[in-house]
Formats: sequence, C-alpha cells, structure tokens
Amino acid sequence: MLSLILSFFAGVANSFMDLSSEGRLKKKFNKSDSWENKWKSPLTPGKTHWYHFGNIPKYEEKFPYSSTFLVSITDFWHLMKSIMLTLIFLSVVLYSPIIKIELILLEIIINFLLMRLSFGLGFEPIYKYMKNKLKGVRWKT
Repeated sequence: MLSLILSFFAGVANSFMDLSSEGRLKKKFNKSDSWENKWKSPLTPGKTHWYHFGNIPKYEEKFPYSSTFLVSITDFWHLMKSIMLTLIFLSVVLYSPIIKIELILLEIIINFLLMRLSFGLGFEPIYKYMKNKLKGVRWKT
C-alpha cells in the first residue's frame, strides 16, 4: 500500500515538472529561467576544476557542482525530477504485492496496473487543475 502512495506523489511531482517545462509557473519555477541559478552570468565557457574529474561543464558554474549532482537545488524542474525518482525508487524498494493471486504473471500484471494507475491519479488531476487555473498565464521576463 505504501508503494501506491509513493507512486501517487511521484505522479504529482511529474505534473509540476511538466508545468515548469511549459512556463506555466512563476518565473523562478520555470525550467527555461533556471539557468540563472546554475551558471555564472554572463555565460562563459566552462573551466577545468579539480572537482570535475576531467569533465568540463558547458559553462562556468555558479558554484561547485551546480550543473551536476547539486542541480536539484538550482531549479524547480530538477528538484521535482529528483523527488519523483526518489519516490519511484522507494516504491520499488518498499514494494509488496497489493493483490496476491496464485498465477504469478497475473499477479504481476494486476499489481503493475495498480502502481501505474496510482501514478496517473497523482499526475492527471493535479496537472489538469493547475493548467486550467493558470490558463493563459505565462511567467516570462
């Protein structure tokens, strides 16, 4: 049952990722504006630093690792993606069959459909509600 709840909230996080990608949230939450939190301004080519281990980022980072493993604190889209993936991984680790049937294949199919339905129920209503609430709103500079 806990897996269904985690899957539901993963769907909610995914709906906010889509709203962020579409520019429907306030400027600081939109994916297209988040680069300002990640890269130094004005944009200059990335430099080699010891902590990149030979991997040079596209641009100079605002702070160490702002374009790699700390990216989820630089913008809302990556934060929601990180939350969504964490919830999905937790739902897998904590999973126990909701419906138990002797035919293992049927049990897998039914439980998969329940998990998928839970994710969809977290995504669709929230996404549609927020999209309608913000209809025509574009938070651009």
